[in-house]
Amino acid sequence: IAVNLDIKNPNVIETEDHRAPSAIIASILEREQQMVDLLREIEALVREVLRQHPETALASQIRYQRGVINLTEGEGFGSERLARAMSEFDLGAKAGDKAGEGAEPWRSLNRTQLGACKARLGNIEGASSDLQAVVAHRPRSVAGLGALGLLPRPARAKHGRPHAPCSTTHRTS
Repeated sequence: IAVNLDIKNPNVIETEDHRAPSAIIASILEREQQMVDLLREIEALVREVLRQHPETALASQIRYQRGVINLTEGEGFGSERLARAMSEFDLGAKAGDKAGEGAEPWRSLNRTQLGACKARLGNIEGASSDLQAVVAHRPRSVAGLGALGLLPRPARAKHGRPHAPCSTTHRTS
């Protein structure tokens, strides 16, 4: 088989850039600034949504996502990040409570993460309360089973479920 590899694709647009390096860098910096401005605009829109509609399913979802970001990528030390995440999860759970069934699964996810954060801080009673609320509301859902796995043994026994060893529980964030 003879194949001519010198033939060029007629659909490819030539992208050679013959500008000076300083012009290319200036162009890159300008695009980067445009992206930063766009991200700031999006951030302002999110804040506006939360301000105007604090008790909606969307607010619960946004709070959950912001809480996870605070835990995984947030600025500061662990305890600072944990405190900011807990605040977001708490506000997300409250927004979900107000919004009702339309806020699921975000309401349960917020409450599960809030319970997990409280447990990390040693507030076992508070953690159990939040996790039991998820189990009671969504007993057969993934959120309910996840919350059940995070509950301490005595609280799990109250729900009539078998005890799972702590080493088999999985975090959702």
